[in-house]
Amino acid sequence: MKKQIFLSLCLLMALTVHSQSWRTEADSLMLNHVLADKVSYVDIYTFPEMLTSTDTIFSVDGYAIPVPYTNCIGYFVNLMPFANWAHPCKYC
Repeated sequence: MKKQIFLSLCLLMALTVHSQSWRTEADSLMLNHVLADKVSYVDIYTFPEMLTSTDTIFSVDGYAIPVPYTNCIGYFVNLMPFANWAHPCKYC
């Protein structure tokens, strides 16, 4: 029983470390390649949890955006940080 608990804790820790490395790699890819030319004038926010294909993102106007992948990290990119509501943005 103690071995099972220990192995379960080790597996949980390994999954946590692995998912954190995914987030770090995704952040680097987003900042250095996808949005490299826009980083200086946009605000980029990361969704706090991994998104799954069963999740849906709802925009302010009620538009539903289905998540296209089984597991992914989501980003909200505010293209006009100092504008009021209803201005261009991106979900990546």
